[in-house]
Amino acid sequence: MPVPVLNRSLNLARVMGVLYREGDGYTHVGKAAK
Repeated sequence: MPVPVLNRSLNLARVMGVLYREGDGYTHVGKAAK
């Protein structure tokens, strides 16, 4: 697998991990907005 593709997938996984650790902003939009 090419390195740029691997880096992109790892970065995406890292970002998703941070989003879910801080609280899923997609399913709890109402609570996050208040």
